[in-house]
Amino acid sequence: MITALLDAIQGYQVPADEVVMWLCTPSAYFEEQDEPVNHLHDPEGMLAAAHTQFGAQW
Repeated sequence: MITALLDAIQGYQVPADEVVMWLCTPSAYFEEQDEPVNHLHDPEGMLAAAHTQFGAQW
């Protein structure tokens, strides 16, 4: 799952340490508002949250 996550966000040019921080920080992207790392069993949800997080245009 981690490899799929890194592959999916490769185009966003996000540093690996930022991805690790995101994985370990509570997130409102999930109903439980917990850490993304707790959702490794749900690849579709995890990748959707990652695209939303790292693909956001400000």
